[in-house]
Amino acid sequence: MNSIEPDVTAYLIRQLTTGVASPDNKVILQDFIHEMGAEGHFHGHRLLYSMAIDLKSGALQPPVIREAILQVPVKKEFLRKQLRSLPVGAKIPTLAAFGRVLREMLERDPAETSVFQATTPDPYIHICALRAFMKYLTPHKDFGEYDEARKMEIREIFSVEFAELAVASLGPPNGLVYVTHEESLAATAGLKDRAAHLADGLGLSPWDVKPGTELVVVHYPGDFDRDCYQPCCLNAYWGNVMVEGDALRENMCNPCYLSYYKLDEYGRTFSISSAIMPMRERVHRSFAGLDKGYLMQAELLEPIQNPIPEVSSDPIRKEGYGRFLSC
Repeated sequence: MNSIEPDVTAYLIRQLTTGVASPDNKVILQDFIHEMGAEGHFHGHRLLYSMAIDLKSGALQPPVIREAILQVPVKKEFLRKQLRSLPVGAKIPTLAAFGRVLREMLERDPAETSVFQATTPDPYIHICALRAFMKYLTPHKDFGEYDEARKMEIREIFSVEFAELAVASLGPPNGLVYVTHEESLAATAGLKDRAAHLADGLGLSPWDVKPGTELVVVHYPGDFDRDCYQPCCLNAYWGNVMVEGDALRENMCNPCYLSYYKLDEYGRTFSISSAIMPMRERVHRSFAGLDKGYLMQAELLEPIQNPIPEVSSDPIRKEGYGRFLSC
């Protein structure tokens, strides 16, 4: 199965073009859907399944998705030629442009792209690569290559006084932070190469999932009271998606985000491993002013030994289509 199912394509076109008065805008919307759904376009299929799940479940309304797509005009035949000529590892032009639009949208408010605000105060954790964690805490430093000397410098953060980190924050500037339930961490207890399974289950960036990568788990204080939202397809970082190719499959995991249809205030990624269930996820805005309650509860996991390789496209299509039908 190398193409997206026709009923998913038809559903998206109907939802996104109904009531659109401009013929040009209708063409742009249709071309975007057809381009993402083209045969063999693995990452485009994931995006379309996620959009369809969010629309069908009511997590997103058509105007929100239309606003994003209409800022990325698509010339279908040109892009198809361009895709064929791209080297392995190059960014897919349509998705990269779409990702840029989404980042601009998300600099506003998560509530504009995720209608389900969490109401249950759950024990959260945030998991990221050590290098990313240090970039958040000390953005004035450039750690450059992740060599052994700088690893030692980074690790010292766990023994210094927090008062030295005057610019401390959690998350990238104007960005979103993904959090999961502490039970997700407990569910991986006893797994061999636990960090690799956590990276897989959360769809961490392929740039951070390499042998030797250390993950940081940040346990949130019990009185954490910032607004959290159920993530949707627009919260995923589609702009970093790469062209498929054997070199990518051999060297890195690929983020496999799929929306989740149940209205339990949590999203789910698609875990490419059979060892754990997809982890529950919410999002909140980045914020400055971390206190010792966060740092004292941060822990380093054992380094990743063998990153879980990228899955073939068929299981993700099957999962996406199943979630679409179950909405």
